[in-house]
Amino acid sequence: ICELERVREHTAAMLPRLDGRAISSISHSLARLRLCARPPWCDLWEAIAEQSQGRLAEFDALSLSSLALAFATARHAPPALLDNLALEIEGRAHSFGPQALANTAWAFAKLKHATPRLFDALANEVTCRLDDFEEQGLSTTAWAFATAGHHDRQLFEAIGERARDRMDMFRAQHLVNLAWAFAIADVRCE
Repeated sequence: ICELERVREHTAAMLPRLDGRAISSISHSLARLRLCARPPWCDLWEAIAEQSQGRLAEFDALSLSSLALAFATARHAPPALLDNLALEIEGRAHSFGPQALANTAWAFAKLKHATPRLFDALANEVTCRLDDFEEQGLSTTAWAFATAGHHDRQLFEAIGERARDRMDMFRAQHLVNLAWAFAIADVRCE
C-alpha cells in the first residue's frame, strides 16, 4: 500500500473529528497537490463534501472561501454542498476579506454553479470595500462576475473607476482579465 493511500484512508477516517478550518485546509492542500476528484481520490472528496455540508456554520469566513476554492481547483462540484455553501456565504459575506470575496466569486464562476443571490451579496460587499482590494483581486472579481454571467453594472463601473486610478500597478495579465471581463459584461468604462 503506498503512502498516499494511507494518507487518504487516514484523512477519511479523521474527517468526522476535524473542525471546519482543518477540513478546509486539507481540501485546499489536496487540490493544490492535484489530488483531485478522480480515482482513487473521488471517495475522499465526496466524504469531504458530506462532512462539510451539514457543518458549514462551524467554518469561519476564510475557511468557507478556501473550501469553495478547493472544490473549484479540484473541479469537483457536488450540487448539494455548493447550494449550502452559497447560502452560508450569502449570509456571512460581510465578514469576508477582499481576497476571500474574490476567491469565492472565482470558485463559483469556475464551477459554473448558478448562484445569483450569492453573486448579489458578493457584489454588495465588493462595491463597499473596493479600496481594500489589490489589483489581482479587482481583476479576479471582474473575471468571475463576467464568467458567471452576473453583469452587475454598478459593480463593474466601480471596479473600473478603482482600476483607472491604479492602472500603472496592474500586471499585464490582470489588465487582460479586466478588459475581457468588461467586454463580456458589455460595460464601457473610460
